[in-house]
Amino acid sequence: MEKIASFTVNHLDLLPGVYVSRKDHVGQEVLTTFDLRMCAPNREPVMNTAELHTIEHLAATYLRNEPDWKDKDSVTIYGEPRLAFLVSAGNMDSMVNHYSVSKKRRKSDAYTPGGVMGRRPDYATVVYGNLIRQTYKQTPVILGGIEASLRRLAHYDYWSDRLKRSVLLDSGADMISYGMGEHSIVEIAEALDAGIAVSDITYISGTTVKTKSLDSVYDAVMLPSFEELKADRLSYARSFYTQYCNTDPFTAKRLVEPYSDHLYVVQNPPSKPLSQSEMDRVYSYPSVSYTHLRAHET
Repeated sequence: MEKIASFTVNHLDLLPGVYVSRKDHVGQEVLTTFDLRMCAPNREPVMNTAELHTIEHLAATYLRNEPDWKDKDSVTIYGEPRLAFLVSAGNMDSMVNHYSVSKKRRKSDAYTPGGVMGRRPDYATVVYGNLIRQTYKQTPVILGGIEASLRRLAHYDYWSDRLKRSVLLDSGADMISYGMGEHSIVEIAEALDAGIAVSDITYISGTTVKTKSLDSVYDAVMLPSFEELKADRLSYARSFYTQYCNTDPFTAKRLVEPYSDHLYVVQNPPSKPLSQSEMDRVYSYPSVSYTHLRAHET
């Protein structure tokens, strides 16, 4: 009998994650089977059938419905969120995903079902943020993920070979939750749920915000302005070094990057790491050992 490829894998070595189990060609289309493993297989505790079925539906819906970034109505499919839009470019920087180091366009998108190129835009965080802003003018937009985290302050963009502003300004978003975000995302949600305006949520560790005034910003280190950075490469190097010296969550200072007399980007110190009890709580949650998800690629 022909061996099933996924059955030849040593399940004792498998770790939690999303795996491509198989790809079947049906006419001109491809049917991909995914293995979604939320804990090591064949180990307790496992999730009940009802919860498992819910996750399957949510994941299948997500896999089949990447937003059409060329159509602003695509962001209205699920309606306006109660608290905020949470925007991420995905698990990989969209530019790294789309281009090689020699700036040649890759043939496939590693994070789109079937590897179809073009489903996600270049600089996805900026595009998605502006796409939302076209329709929802007042709803808070919170950025997260590696693409936004690496661009939270002025940065050199390898692909265009020029200095760019904070992604916060170019995306139209209100805030960035950078790093892992376990603490900051909860604090942001609690603040918004309490009725605090997003413009007043400037104090949460692990976030970067924009503000028109520094009246409520204290204990901060002033970085060179964006204009200074553009004019002098040494100023940029010094700014980057200051940022590097303020990455420790226990000793880091608040950083301020001026863009004008009435516009500043403020990076709060990084979030504290999870405590032992918080880590224990995370790993005490019930999870599923094994399930299949199917996404029909078109």
